[in-house]
Amino acid sequence: NSDLQRSNPALQVRDFISDTTYGLKALDAEINDGATNGSDVGSFCHAANICDADLTTDGVTETTYTSNGFFNFSAAGSGVIQAISSACAGNLTYTNGKFNFFAGATQTASLIVTDDKVLGTPQVSTKSASGELFNSVKSVFVDSGNNFNVAETPLFEDATMLTEDTPDGANANAATKQHFKKTLEMRFPMTTSQTMAQRLQKISLLDQRQTTTINLTTTTEFLKAQPNDHINVTNERLGFTNKLFKIEEMSLGFFDNDGTLCERLHHRFLPLAHTKLPKVIALIQLLVSQLVLFQQTERHHK
Repeated sequence: NSDLQRSNPALQVRDFISDTTYGLKALDAEINDGATNGSDVGSFCHAANICDADLTTDGVTETTYTSNGFFNFSAAGSGVIQAISSACAGNLTYTNGKFNFFAGATQTASLIVTDDKVLGTPQVSTKSASGELFNSVKSVFVDSGNNFNVAETPLFEDATMLTEDTPDGANANAATKQHFKKTLEMRFPMTTSQTMAQRLQKISLLDQRQTTTINLTTTTEFLKAQPNDHINVTNERLGFTNKLFKIEEMSLGFFDNDGTLCERLHHRFLPLAHTKLPKVIALIQLLVSQLVLFQQTERHHK
């Protein structure tokens, strides 16, 4: 009932999906609350702890993620969840009959895909879904320091990305590079802090640069995984050694076990700155992405 709890994005999403009047009317049995110490990754308790943690940026300490705003009765449920989730780089999933929630933070890899667990030839794609990559980002948010009017963050430009996107980038001058600048524009309707908006926009910029996806067939061992779990991939042919990925999608079928893996740059995020199997095996679609790491402290949420 504290102000901190009321502004916690994970708890807001939980309240909405369980609300019997305006929400999704989900039962408690359908919600993955997890252990009260927040140790269960994918649980609302774990996500709430991530959001509650304090983060210090340039000498200023603030809560890692907060969500503040309102919706009217015409708002679609998906829009409400998307807006709140944007305040914590979050993702709501429904797996094995339960709602799970993941806030923007790194988790320890729970499984590893090695050569002997890959059944068949992996299909690799290195193209982005949208067909273009951005090397700078800016966003709009609701500024609590200016009577809650809409404000715009300073443009963040990544020099390394810009060089990579410029033909003959290493030798190109600054004026030439500016012709190849592509800016990603973000909206954070439930974020009221400029520093928080800047952290969120940088997460989005880093995330869209990771474009490698791998579609593979693997063993029933990975039935224990779920979307948004983090795994390591070691594959001699692809040159991967414990490369960190996030599972984006999974599917189950017969005689096959496919997974799609999406590469993510293993980046230290600083604020601002063939196995014997039974005849019937599982088909698991894995979309994994290399992760952005966060500096944060842990606070238990009960």
